Amino acid sequence: MSLEEAEQKARYLQGLKPQEDTVRGHGIRTAESECQYMLPTFKQKIAEKPKLRMLDVGCGPGSITLGLARLMPEGEATGFDLSDTVLAKATEDAQKQGVTNVTFVKGDVYSLPYEDGYFDVIHAHQAIAHFHEHVQAINELIRVAKQGGGIICMREGDLHTFRCYPHYPLMDECWQMLIKCFQSNDSTATDAGMQLKHWTVQAGVREENIKATAGSWFFSTPEGRQAYGAQWPGRITTGPFAETAVNMGIATRERLEQYAEAWRQWMVDPDGVLFMMHGQVIARV
Repeated sequence: MSLEEAEQKARYLQGLKPQEDTVRGHGIRTAESECQYMLPTFKQKIAEKPKLRMLDVGCGPGSITLGLARLMPEGEATGFDLSDTVLAKATEDAQKQGVTNVTFVKGDVYSLPYEDGYFDVIHAHQAIAHFHEHVQAINELIRVAKQGGGIICMREGDLHTFRCYPHYPLMDECWQMLIKCFQSNDSTATDAGMQLKHWTVQAGVREENIKATAGSWFFSTPEGRQAYGAQWPGRITTGPFAETAVNMGIATRERLEQYAEAWRQWMVDPDGVLFMMHGQVIARV
């Protein structure tokens, strides 16, 4: 499939030119905050093979990719995405941070431009949920992973486990609206964290070669509430979420503004807490 065809088929709700608030929100994610489940295994692989090759699929603005690349200074990291917008941001940040062992590449996940068994480690964070053929996407990761020793590390959220405290009814209503928006895009699995191990088995990985765990997002400090919450007022009042919600008739412009204000109130609430569960898989191929 050509890149032009892949761009036409892409069904990511945020689009291939995501708004600035979305890019900023994704950019708060780091290897330390999102990859604890895989870091011991990853570091062991680096010790065994310092010059390993690592692929980060659906890398977005590259904040996680850069963190992983810094852990493998002798290795070669590749961030892979279909969006020119986020790839430009990732490349710019790599240059600013002086991370020289990473390259960001545009392409389609269903036909990765690499030979069979090329990568020692493959990482995909909240990416598989958005591919319209989840098992086919994992099959492609298996193809390019080093056979007999390569690992594929994936983490996906379960949107239905979202909880916030204190109870903000408008935030709860907002999140249900977001779930409906995602569900309107038939490629997105809103419970991907629960299905991740199943998809991996369907893709052909033997169950004994899969380590499945669960993790969570947990924001309770002023810094954490600000970092996570600041993206949402903009994301739900302008851009794809707002347009989808209004077109579906599940929210008015006025209601969206009320959701945004609820997020702002939660961000400055000293008792504010938010969490959501994730499913995590490390598969040996």
